[in-house]
Amino acid sequence: MSELTEPESAWLACAIDGEGSIITSLNWYNGKPLFHPRILVYNTNLSFIKEAERLFGTNMKTQSPNITTNQKPEYQARLYEHQRIVDVLEQIFPYLIIKKEEAEVVIAWCKHRLKWRNEEYDVKDYEYYLVLKSLNSTKGKTVKEVGEEFILKIRTKCIYPNKYVNLVNEAIKNLEV
Repeated sequence: MSELTEPESAWLACAIDGEGSIITSLNWYNGKPLFHPRILVYNTNLSFIKEAERLFGTNMKTQSPNITTNQKPEYQARLYEHQRIVDVLEQIFPYLIIKKEEAEVVIAWCKHRLKWRNEEYDVKDYEYYLVLKSLNSTKGKTVKEVGEEFILKIRTKCIYPNKYVNLVNEAIKNLEV
């Protein structure tokens, strides 16, 4: 990825703060949890999203309009790749206001995953996941509350849940210190 200019960095930080998210998704593969840190920018204005897409160096995705509410189509610029997430967030970090904490967590998490790319998730991955989910919680859930909800999902979705439950419990314990 090329270096962003100062105006580009400030614009992208504002777009993410106001119209975006720094999140993680959780998927399940062969009875194992999979985490996907990512950055998203949403808007109904195609030109706005094309600019975010240009700065991310990614492709956008169009969602269908909600027919029952006559909403406009929503467009998204998405960034998933760990190294590019780090590159973008480190460049825009000084300009972030609202999502600065989320950016710190995701930068550290992506750097951790880049170092341990081919390894199974360790307790540190679970810590990053819980902290980010807590920061993203619209109901102000604590890390412990997020962890307890995650354990319930693990117990219903995992083939052998004990290993993952133990990792979540260890992460909660580490974060409470």
